[in-house]
Amino acid sequence: MANTSRLYNVATAVAQATTDAYADLSGSELESASGTIWSFVMTGATQNSYFKILGSNDDTTYLEVEAQTAVTAGASVMKSGTAHYRFYKVQIVEHVAGGTVSAVGITK
Repeated sequence: MANTSRLYNVATAVAQATTDAYADLSGSELESASGTIWSFVMTGATQNSYFKILGSNDDTTYLEVEAQTAVTAGASVMKSGTAHYRFYKVQIVEHVAGGTVSAVGITK
């Protein structure tokens, strides 16, 4: 799981190539003790891409907490929420493979 401090957890995913189907963004996983606030900033490097944010209480069965959102090449998108889950992760997809997406996430 991600780095842990007393007040918040931070995940920084490395840029990852996208695919034609949703896939976990490696390094985007967060574990939250309280799960009261979460936020992710997604950056599209070279292609327009889509992402969604998932939450889980057991790190096995994940539910969508943020629906598919577009991020354009060279831009960043921030999504935040208050869904109460212990674990969070990002999935990415791109309909024309070849782009990269990176993410920074935080829970408090």
